Amino acid sequence: MNLPGLTEAKVDACYKKLTAAGSTRQQRALILELLDGLRGVAISEKGKLQRPQVGKQRSQAEKKQQQQYAEKRESPDLGGVADMFA
Repeated sequence: MNLPGLTEAKVDACYKKLTAAGSTRQQRALILELLDGLRGVAISEKGKLQRPQVGKQRSQAEKKQQQQYAEKRESPDLGGVADMFA
């Protein structure tokens, strides 16, 4: 009860679910759910930089690159090819 964010009601609800759980996997998931707000950052994630989430804005270079890719993917007009085989 001394942990931040834990209330007696949450612990009681978790205990009731634990006693009804059939497997240890379910019990583990319930405990992790109870302690969800307390877990820290994984060691492998500590050095990573967060990319700012500013909507879906792209830089001008990214927009130009995407446009060039789309132009390359467009198929050429092949209307005259069909007439060659008629």
